[in-house]
Amino acid sequence: MDPGTMAEVRAVLARQDGVASWSQLRAAGLQRHHLDRMLRRRELVRVHPRVYADHSGPLTWSQRAWAAVLHAEPAALCLDSAEPQADRSAVIHVAVAAERRWRHRPGYGSTAWPASGISCAGRPVRRA
Repeated sequence: MDPGTMAEVRAVLARQDGVASWSQLRAAGLQRHHLDRMLRRRELVRVHPRVYADHSGPLTWSQRAWAAVLHAEPAALCLDSAEPQADRSAVIHVAVAAERRWRHRPGYGSTAWPASGISCAGRPVRRA
């Protein structure tokens, strides 16, 4: 992998607290065989299907939030999770586009929003 690609990959991870989706990594120039090698070396670990973190330890709340939004995209944090002082021990709430099929995962809640707007239980939605 050329140094420019690795710099782009690192930039994507740095912007999102060490979490990125496969489509973002691919847009940064990463090829599938590079991803496979990084997974074997544990430079990246799979968090959800097509979502990766840059370490193998426990994820922080912020990393869990990024992973949830990237996995369910188009999606955004909602309810208490969208608040700046969200309870970091609580379930992460994600507003998911109504047309998106998304499997619920332990520790994550989801709410579908209509195509006409983005809101979650009448509250504004903030993207992670």
